[in-house]
Amino acid sequence: MDMTQMMDQMMGPWGVGMTWLNFLTGVTFLVLAIVGIFGGVRWLIGQRSRGEGEHETALNILKKRYARGELTKEDFEAKKRDIA
Repeated sequence: MDMTQMMDQMMGPWGVGMTWLNFLTGVTFLVLAIVGIFGGVRWLIGQRSRGEGEHETALNILKKRYARGELTKEDFEAKKRDIA
């Protein structure tokens, strides 16, 4: 068996072009996997940071209402005493 026949046997009927196709497929899969991992981590961090605003204390809500002018100073002080 000469060298050409051995090369044909190793590469199959597709020749050298198939090796490049395999390489490009592997690189594409690797890039997509890395992008997917980073995107997933970024999404999880975004979900976590959005949830922090939901746990406001009663005092913080009361201060915001007072700052918006929804409560008078007397109402604010009375409600502040009630929740403390």
